[in-house]
Amino acid sequence: MRSLLSPLSVTVAAVAAALVLASCGSDEPAEDTAPSSTSTPADDPAETDPTEEAAPEEAAPEEEPDEAAGNTLEVTVEGDSLSPNGAEMSLSVGDELVLEITSDRAGELHVHARPETYVQFGPGRTTERIVFENPGTVEIEDHDTGFVIALVQVR
Repeated sequence: MRSLLSPLSVTVAAVAAALVLASCGSDEPAEDTAPSSTSTPADDPAETDPTEEAAPEEAAPEEEPDEAAGNTLEVTVEGDSLSPNGAEMSLSVGDELVLEITSDRAGELHVHARPETYVQFGPGRTTERIVFENPGTVEIEDHDTGFVIALVQVR
């Protein structure tokens, strides 16, 4: 009987080891999905903290333009074709205007405010922020074509 117990003991030990390894394998994905919890970063601070800290920092700047969505002017440049065409906006002195420019060429926008501002852009996407310091009507135009993109009433 003793010889029968030895192979049985080996089999039971192998099954127990397989179960332990299987449960360890399921814990690892749980740790991968749990970095947002406070217990996991304490276990592996070197690996999870930089990733977790970087994600909220990146999310915060994205929220700021959303808050200023009413003060965002999306400009599209395709060769000599530009849009919008003479869009009218109203802002207060001290308000920030976010220019989101998507272009297939390099160029420059002139913002005829006091002080006058020049916004250079290249092919691709460019974001520029402008704060209006003085009241009046501000014309935003494309330098190359003279095309008026927007008129901003600053009050």
